[in-house]
Amino acid sequence: MNRDKDLFEFDEEADTPDTLDKSRWTVLSVEDNPLFQQTLVHTLKNMLIQGHNIEVLTATNSEEARYIIEQRL
Repeated sequence: MNRDKDLFEFDEEADTPDTLDKSRWTVLSVEDNPLFQQTLVHTLKNMLIQGHNIEVLTATNSEEARYIIEQRL
C-alpha cells in the first residue's frame, strides 16, 4: 500500500538545505562598541541564513574597515 504518495506531494525543484548554496556570506561590522561587536559575532557565528553560513568581520573604525576590505580583494 502506497498511502504516502497520496497524502503528500513533493516539489522536485524546491530548495532544501541540502540543495542551497553552502557558501559563506560575509558581513563587515564597523562599530566602536566592543560589546556590540562580540554580541553580533556570537549571535551570527552558527546561523544559517537562506542556506548560507555567516562570516562576521569586525572593525572599530573606517580605517580598519578599509584595511579589511583591501585585504579581501
